Amino acid sequence: MRKSSALLIGACLLASGCDSPTEAPAPKTEEPRPTPSGTQTNALEKAKQLEGQMQQDAEARKQQMEQATQ
Repeated sequence: MRKSSALLIGACLLASGCDSPTEAPAPKTEEPRPTPSGTQTNALEKAKQLEGQMQQDAEARKQQMEQATQ
């Protein structure tokens, strides 16, 4: 009976040691907000890209019109 009691107590201690409590979640930190200048810079870059695409499209249409009228 002593061996089985000792084994049972050991098994309980082992099981309780394996079941460690979960760590508290890390505190949430605020994500840095984009600065107005950063937002403006991004908008300006996008506008320049769009302008370039529009100019390419206009040039392609112009060439198509010239080819069609020849």
